[in-house]
Amino acid sequence: MTPDAAMTPDPPETPDLLALHALSVGFADGGAGVVPVLRDVSLRLRRGECLGLVGESGCGKSLTALAILGLLPPGGTYLAGRIELAGVGDLRTLPPRAWRRARGRRIAAVFQEPMSCLNPVLTIGFQIAEVLRLHRRLSRRAARRAARELLERVAMPDPEHRLKSYPHELSGGQQQRALIALALASEPELLLADEPTTALDVTVQAQILELLRSLRRELGLTMLLITHDLGVVAQCCERVAVMYAGQVVEEAPAATLFDSPGHPYTRALLAAVPRLSLGGDAPTRGIPGRVPELGALPDGCSFHPRCDRVFGPCRRHSPPLFELAPGQRARCFLHGDAASVGAAP
Repeated sequence: MTPDAAMTPDPPETPDLLALHALSVGFADGGAGVVPVLRDVSLRLRRGECLGLVGESGCGKSLTALAILGLLPPGGTYLAGRIELAGVGDLRTLPPRAWRRARGRRIAAVFQEPMSCLNPVLTIGFQIAEVLRLHRRLSRRAARRAARELLERVAMPDPEHRLKSYPHELSGGQQQRALIALALASEPELLLADEPTTALDVTVQAQILELLRSLRRELGLTMLLITHDLGVVAQCCERVAVMYAGQVVEEAPAATLFDSPGHPYTRALLAAVPRLSLGGDAPTRGIPGRVPELGALPDGCSFHPRCDRVFGPCRRHSPPLFELAPGQRARCFLHGDAASVGAAP
């Protein structure tokens, strides 16, 4: 390295658009208590990046998105933590009307079942135009014109005709395109995409993923992509957070996570992905057991009953997040001082 190079300061880090700080959410258990479902979730989304949030069903991925939106299901309550949106501050401290304004104007969501999100008795054009009139204050004629342009942007076939269509008249892929157009209508900065390709066939999945990637480049969107498909993560995401039993158990740049996962759960997820080899199909290893009920978590590390590297401290203590490498953290005692006092499995 030359002396001049040594004197060159590092480029400034991209600022955060959204940051969760030790966010905890619980649900009433039918008695006097509240069961924590999200536990000390801390995440950051830098402007312009795509963060993948992965894990098995029941790990808290979708609930994290709903918590950001302020749309907790009935019985849900915020227990602790902050949801910081750049330029706004902690969303949790806002009055409902201000949070609704931020949710509609700066944050948008695309969910996995468009038919449950689109109103079945209103045309696609009416639903998109309604958002345009509410958040961008367009006239009726301008809103219709902008709605058509949005359908064109998401590559909807015959957009003029689809403005007059009802949701049930569209295919699954067209419904998802309509939902993406609806999400983009308010010109958001942050898009929460919750399993946006789950119900689609493989060909349409690829088209929707390419659409999301092109929209990110074109509009400079920041995206939280929730999925159980690690192939989708590899295609779309710069960083990945892995959730298990309501906690983030690993966070890393995507390339680092695939090359050297730090948590046994992450390694197990990667081993469960089907692969093809020259000698035939490579064996796929499932993860034994199941995600624990959140009201009956085991003592110690929540993953230890399913872990093939469990040792003493795992059964007694909940591990903190250990720093493994720049940008990579894992919630596992294998990376801490406790590993030196445990017995081999």
